[in-house]
Amino acid sequence: MSLNIDPSSWRLRTAGGIPYKLMEGYPKGSFDEENGAVTEQYIIEASNLADFVEESFSDTTVIPGIVWLYRPARSYPGLAYLVSKKLDFEPYPPGKPGDPYGIDVGPGFGETYAQFLLVTIEYSTGKSSDTDQDAVEVGVTATGEFLMYPAKNAKFESDSDEEGTLSNPVLPLSKVVPSLEWSLKFKRIARARMGTAVALARSMLGKVNSTAMPILMATTAETILFCGFSATTKWTWRDRDPFFEMELKMLEKVVNENGEVKGHNHFYNPNTGLWERLERTDSEGNGLGTYVYDSANLNQMFY
Repeated sequence: MSLNIDPSSWRLRTAGGIPYKLMEGYPKGSFDEENGAVTEQYIIEASNLADFVEESFSDTTVIPGIVWLYRPARSYPGLAYLVSKKLDFEPYPPGKPGDPYGIDVGPGFGETYAQFLLVTIEYSTGKSSDTDQDAVEVGVTATGEFLMYPAKNAKFESDSDEEGTLSNPVLPLSKVVPSLEWSLKFKRIARARMGTAVALARSMLGKVNSTAMPILMATTAETILFCGFSATTKWTWRDRDPFFEMELKMLEKVVNENGEVKGHNHFYNPNTGLWERLERTDSEGNGLGTYVYDSANLNQMFY
């Protein structure tokens, strides 16, 4: 492959405008029913390495409750859902050392180091969308709570309604109330914004949603309880300071009763056989108009 042509005249360019040549014998790849992997080799100017690396990988800036910014990784040309996962580079052609970051600026440095790099890019399936919500990873696990029913007001199918023929079961009756454990992970929160993120999360702890939550596909109030969060310091080659990875835990409870959806503030009333809100009272037993769980707009942590 001749490199005697001015790189500015190379026909192929990345989305960011970096000129490149595709190496002979590439691309190479494989596919199965769900996944794909492709490898390419490019020749680029050594001085373009930093920009090429920056363009190749996704970047996320998250300030919970204020802004999400997500930039997807570079896609394999022509296949948007295969994105850059790994990048290797070496001086090209062989025979000279490389100095792509311009460390050596001494006399004659222009003839000492290779002008080009051979870059190997590995692509596989991954996020290719630039929508803001891709800044948060969402996971869900099914769980449940055991509800102990009193035998009062219960009977077997074989029991007669005639007086004296009820079996009056005294065995413990239990029912599993299904629920969902949601995990929402912010991958990159800037160190300077961590205090703001923690303060916002603390203010929401132990509260239920006062409105619908699109991120969890929840449409009914009081069905989502914010249970807690964790945060971990992470380091990357991109930044001098560490960033934080923050995970939020939420519990969804949905009870469908007579066509009505009921949530965390509803409890089973054995006297009526229905799920009802449990109201707080003062010392004299007067209702206060508040319930077991306070409510808040939990969407503030995301939008």
